[in-house]
Amino acid sequence: MIKTLLIRLAPRATNNGQQEARGMSLMEVVISIFVASIVLTGLAIYMTTSTRANFFARKLRTATLYAEQKLEDLKTAKIENITNGSDKIEGFTRRWIVSTDNINPRLKYVKITVSWTDILGKTHSVTIEDYIYKPL
Repeated sequence: MIKTLLIRLAPRATNNGQQEARGMSLMEVVISIFVASIVLTGLAIYMTTSTRANFFARKLRTATLYAEQKLEDLKTAKIENITNGSDKIEGFTRRWIVSTDNINPRLKYVKITVSWTDILGKTHSVTIEDYIYKPL
């Protein structure tokens, strides 16, 4: 590569005895810089989008974990103690709504929603639903 560069930049004799300078013209340099800037701009946009997507995926995973955690807590509680409620955990708001079945009071429907606000101010949420049954 270094030899090629040195040979390319070295002057070359032509048929009529004059030396012809070899190398890149100013226009070639400007076009190369322009193309490189377009490629680098695209790469920067891709990296920004990728970082946002990774951050959102991490928040989504955490919210799902908090919802599943609450569902497991409710499943281990006494049926009489399973009621509506809410709490906050590390920037997430967790709400659960409990409905009792009219026919069987030992069967409860639980809907848990975990929500958070991203850095752009947009609110996101994860909701899981399940039935809890406690036999006598």
